[in-house]
Amino acid sequence: MNPVLTRFSVMSPVRLPIISMRFIYLEVNMALVRKSNAICRRVMKTLQPLSSAVAPSGPESSQAQAQCGDRQAYGWVSSRSLHGFKRPNLHVIRNQLARFEGGSVDLEKNSDNGIAILTLNNPRRMNSMTGKMMVDMADKVSELEEWHEGKALIMRGADGNLCTGGDLTFVRKALHYGEEMAAYQHDTLTRLLNLPLISVALVQGHTLGGGAELSTACDFRVMSSSAKIGFVQIKMGLSTAWGAATRLTRLLGRRKAIDLLCSAKILLPDAALREGLVDYILPRGSEDELEETTQWLLRNLCAYDTNITRVVKSLVVSAELSMDHYQALDAERKLFGQTWGGPVQRKMLEANVKHK
Repeated sequence: MNPVLTRFSVMSPVRLPIISMRFIYLEVNMALVRKSNAICRRVMKTLQPLSSAVAPSGPESSQAQAQCGDRQAYGWVSSRSLHGFKRPNLHVIRNQLARFEGGSVDLEKNSDNGIAILTLNNPRRMNSMTGKMMVDMADKVSELEEWHEGKALIMRGADGNLCTGGDLTFVRKALHYGEEMAAYQHDTLTRLLNLPLISVALVQGHTLGGGAELSTACDFRVMSSSAKIGFVQIKMGLSTAWGAATRLTRLLGRRKAIDLLCSAKILLPDAALREGLVDYILPRGSEDELEETTQWLLRNLCAYDTNITRVVKSLVVSAELSMDHYQALDAERKLFGQTWGGPVQRKMLEANVKHK
């Protein structure tokens, strides 16, 4: 039985009214906070990020080092995982990705309202992702995992575009590295989605290809009235790289996922709202769309206690997680690896085709 309730239940009915109701409230509230923190710790322990996995030592290490070919060079070794799959050594992949420089991913945490802002910052290339930006994002997600005062996160792009996928300079140099890059992004974006923070993608400007994929790694999507969003990877001779096929199917169902992924249609706000891809369209003419998104969050999803909000989010994550999710990501990564660097993608690169 709850010790706080027991404490008061044994008191006589005569004495109870004399007790300060403020004292009772504080005692019960503190008990709830302690309980919420304990639940968060237990839930998050089960969601330990795959990036904490390290290359095995002892006999397993010798066996891994004996492997030959590209897989060994790019760090594919047997490491710990939640469901026993062979996972890549993300530390090795991280070091490789960090060599592809350009742009940054920045984080601001507001302890007053509990909302963090994650900004993709490569505006000269419409915030397309480089290897360094992928490493930056992984680091910022790790930082958010340790931010216990937060209740929400907004992901946005600098200068009015969320993201247009992979930076073409990076893509051309990394055609040999598709599965590894996908595995790294799967880890980062799964951890982002599973944060005990309510997450919102601010869809602005061009949110295409990988940018649309990034938006599905948030709980909600708020869209600018002038933005457009689309999963256009198939035009580039690719399947989804960063987990969107798995997340989109769970979000919208099989039929809509196939439609959006195979048609490569680019959606304007009203159509995206009808499809269920976005949750709210910002008013036309909004002067500060980031502030509008923050207020939408505070009004609708962040009006209550931070600890309880974190617990609720963590419980939903715990309920949703299953082996099927990781199997689906594993299959998605392998299928993407067959298209990355393939003849269709190379042809599109030679033609300098980019999202329009």
